[in-house]
Amino acid sequence: MDKSIFNMSRCDRQLVEEDSEESQQMNPPNKAERDGYLEAEEGQEVWLTVDEVGNYLRVSRTTAYKMVKDGKIPSIRVGRLRRVSQRELNQALFDQGKV
Repeated sequence: MDKSIFNMSRCDRQLVEEDSEESQQMNPPNKAERDGYLEAEEGQEVWLTVDEVGNYLRVSRTTAYKMVKDGKIPSIRVGRLRRVSQRELNQALFDQGKV
């Protein structure tokens, strides 16, 4: 909670809290934001950055890059960037017995 809220009157604090609740209801987090992963529409592939792979696996960015470099996670290069297919990532984890 913001420290400036403590300097407000009780009525003003209620208004601020109500506005905050309304904005959360108007813009609820989507499934990707809420669950931390993306879901492809039928027939579409989801491509993750290595940072997103780290978040998905709950490992550090460095560990995710090392796993890609070591070939534990299949990836492709797009220009200078690396992308990982979420489907292939899940399959690789399953094959390694991590899931």
